[in-house]
Amino acid sequence: MPPGPPPSATEPPRSAVRRPRVWLIGALVMVLLVGAVFVVGWMRTGSPQAAGNEASTSADPEAGENGGGMGEVDPNAGLNAGPSGSASASKNPSANAKSTENIPGRVPGGFPGPGNTGVPGGTKLTTYSGPCTIDKDNTVIDSKTVNCDLGIKAKNVKIQKSKINGAVVLDTDQSGSGSWSYTLSDSEVDAGTRQNAAVSYGNMTIIRSNIHGGQTSVQCGESGSYCTIQDSWLHGQKIPANANWHLGGLLSNGGHNIRVKHNTIVCDAPVNSAGEGCTGDLNLFGDFAVISDVIVDSNFLGANTGSSYCLYGGDTKSKPYPNANKVQIINNVFALGSNRKCAAYGAVAGFNVNGSGNVWHNNTWEDGSPVNPEN
Repeated sequence: MPPGPPPSATEPPRSAVRRPRVWLIGALVMVLLVGAVFVVGWMRTGSPQAAGNEASTSADPEAGENGGGMGEVDPNAGLNAGPSGSASASKNPSANAKSTENIPGRVPGGFPGPGNTGVPGGTKLTTYSGPCTIDKDNTVIDSKTVNCDLGIKAKNVKIQKSKINGAVVLDTDQSGSGSWSYTLSDSEVDAGTRQNAAVSYGNMTIIRSNIHGGQTSVQCGESGSYCTIQDSWLHGQKIPANANWHLGGLLSNGGHNIRVKHNTIVCDAPVNSAGEGCTGDLNLFGDFAVISDVIVDSNFLGANTGSSYCLYGGDTKSKPYPNANKVQIINNVFALGSNRKCAAYGAVAGFNVNGSGNVWHNNTWEDGSPVNPEN
């Protein structure tokens, strides 16, 4: 059959055109209605606001950080051991620490640090050529570079405005040490990597000095008559990659007449490959004698998530001398750190507020909020 005739070229009646237009308008309205319903449903069920994430649109810059709908992550997640009362930090917080807040560049104003400790600017140092064992009373070492360990076996020794590439030691366990003494002022001690303190063990006064290296920066022994550390910067301890050492900023395993005033103290060594590192910034333990007559006043204690606690207060049940007395922890500032706890488990352990003569007063976080005796 041949094809039919072509459509007429003439204009169809107006009624024939109006009906298709009405149908198209109706279809378009239906599409718009369905789309509106879909959008409303998505907004109610799938938007960030619906998921409880109001912080994403909050005008408060702290909202997303401090619980504005984002949820909180446990800063101790992954830590596989509880707090320890021993001097050891081995294989607990250190092994899983993700970061270490080193104190250089972050010392609060008014505290000792790189700009106000150590050898004063403009000091001209000359090489020290004297004996490394000082056995002459009233010896003065001034403006020197000392390239050995200094052993103090004399009275009233003064080391000032000098750089010591080694340790400074007065061994209070030696016979006759009761009459020996020294002052270290405006100096820098770089003890390198060694399994003992950079500066030790008693009958000593440390002022405005920059002390780094060693297993601990300063150690006050149980046999010393006194131990004073003031306006100084204790930091930068060292540990070999596989060593089983326990580091700290200041340590006493038993002692008395200890004065720690207005220092910056931090154990900032990173965790080594054996999972070892810092115990804390300031560590008082009754290992060899009672911790007694200690004043820790107006110091800044730095943060390190690889440490157990930032301060151990001398009271530890597992120690031979478990109960400290006359320990005053006053006016100190604790760094918050990335977990807002100063160290892995908290700011302080082993301080007994009910111990004889013990005082805990006006210790704060760096934001001004109070730090309690036990965290």
